[in-house]
Amino acid sequence: CTSVASITIPEGVTSIGIDAFDGCSSLTSVTFENQTGWFATRSFIATSGTNIDVSDPARNATYLTFTYVSRYLKRS
Repeated sequence: CTSVASITIPEGVTSIGIDAFDGCSSLTSVTFENQTGWFATRSFIATSGTNIDVSDPARNATYLTFTYVSRYLKRS
């Protein structure tokens, strides 16, 4: 994971596991094909949480590697 610079989260993905991108220090761009309804939560069964805007690939990389590294990201 340390050499991955960019990824695309496919349309059909509805959740990203806790610490999924922990240690991905080279990640600079994460593009979400479906940008609606994403939220961060500490519970894998949650149906709501902190809404997040995933429209900016550079900011998404920061979300996934630092800000929300210990959270689940889910799409409602």
